[in-house]
Parts: sequence; structure tokens; C-alpha cells
Amino acid sequence: MISAELIKQGWEILKVPLVKLFNSCRMWGGRWVQLEEGDWVNGKRVNRGCPQGSVLGPQLWKIVFDELIEMMEERHGKSIEMIAYADDGVILIGANSRREIEEKASFVIRDLMEWCGMAKMKLSKEKTVGMMLKGKLDSGRLPRVFLEERKICIVNKVKYLGILLTRNMGIEKHIQEVADKGRKKMGKYFGLIRKLKIPYKVTMMIYKGVYESIMTYAVWAWYKIMRKAELRKVNSEQRKVLLAMIKGY
Repeated sequence: MISAELIKQGWEILKVPLVKLFNSCRMWGGRWVQLEEGDWVNGKRVNRGCPQGSVLGPQLWKIVFDELIEMMEERHGKSIEMIAYADDGVILIGANSRREIEEKASFVIRDLMEWCGMAKMKLSKEKTVGMMLKGKLDSGRLPRVFLEERKICIVNKVKYLGILLTRNMGIEKHIQEVADKGRKKMGKYFGLIRKLKIPYKVTMMIYKGVYESIMTYAVWAWYKIMRKAELRKVNSEQRKVLLAMIKGY
């Protein structure tokens, strides 16, 4: 596979702005989509995006999105941190007051909209939300930040890349969610394990392959922020499943 860095170096030699290149080639232009139903035919020329399954599409997208990250770092320095995976992005804003949050967020959104206009893209207003990760601001007077005319909703929990975080960096709801999912999945095996008297070694393979893989999803990202109560919750949920597997109590 051609690396994103190698492609980027090639375009730098050609002195072609990456966003301009991405918009002009669009894998590589002249694409047409058509829907047929009996004798009815309707088509449209496609001038945006990359076709699903394209080889270069993800690599070109990473290069283009890197330009946004670099632009935000250059304009805002260490006052913000941008995290991105594919087309899902998070911007962390540090501030000491409600007013400072609103001012910084407004400048960040202005720059995001500028980049989107240049890249011929749009931010999803419905999916764009904010959450207070730290601090003790009054929940009745949360920061007011707008994306164009729409007020960004300040929520108490948000899921990013499969991890459910709550206000003040809480992870309890995520633990409960994955525990419920893991228990439900394992429930399908309990009867089979008991009926067929599956050996202990095989039973543990099922447990590790099904339950542990669900419970420990992206654990490297959240285990350090677990509180004592949340650690007890993990152990408690694990114990319930293990006891159910062996008919223990």
C-alpha cells in the first residue's frame, strides 16, 4: 500500500495545494452515478468525495485532514488540542471561565468553517456537540457556542470511537454499557456450555474471546481514569459472568 507520507511528498514536489488537488481530481473526476428501475433511468455527475473501497481515497483524505490539523495548531497553539480518526474529530479547549470557553470556541468554529469552505465540505450540525470534561460550571449556565445559526448542544455524555464518556471524565456508563453487552452475548453460550458439558479450557476460551474482548475494548484509553467505584464495578460484572458459567454462587 502507498503510504500517505509518500503521496504527500510527491504533491509537495509538484507544488499543488492538497485541498485543491483533492477537490479537483476527486478520484479523478468525470464520475457518473446512475439509478435504473425498469425503463426509468436517472443519473448525476459526481464531483465530491471518493468512491467507497477506493485504494487512494483514505490516503488522500488523511493528507487533506492533516492540513486542517496543522492549520488549527498554527493558529491556536497549545490552547487547543485536535484529535481525529478518519472523519471523526474532537477539539479539546482549555479555559478558566465560561466567557473564555465561548471566545475560544467561536474562533475555533470560525476557522473550521473557513477550512470546510475551502475543502467544499460541511460540518454536521446534528452530530456536533460539546461537553464539559472538567470544572464546576453551573449546569444551568453552560457556555453558549454556535455553529452558524444553530446552538451547539452541551451534553452530559458523548460516545467517541465507541467509548462513552460522561461529564468530568466519568467512565461508569461506558463500563455498564459494555458489561450489559458482554453479559448478553455470553448468555447465548451459557445453556450450550452446561448442556454439552464443555471442558473448562474451552469455556475459558469462549469467555476470553467473547466477554473479555467486549469489556476491554479500547481499555488503554480509559483504564487510567477509572475511579475505585468503577474498578469495583468491572470486577463485580466479571464475577457475575464467571459464576453464571460454572453455576456458582
